[in-house]
Amino acid sequence: MTYLVAIDGFRFNLEDGGRLIVRFSGAEPLPRVYCETIMEIGRWSYWMRVES
Repeated sequence: MTYLVAIDGFRFNLEDGGRLIVRFSGAEPLPRVYCETIMEIGRWSYWMRVES
């Protein structure tokens, strides 16, 4: 982890450029977890996002 932001949840910036975000849903009493990373294929880079 390289950086932590805690405004309306927690965002962990990871060393490889990815992010892990944990926050509560605005409509439901449930936590939301997002994992974002960069995937490189050839010379193109793509953002991938997984949420639960």
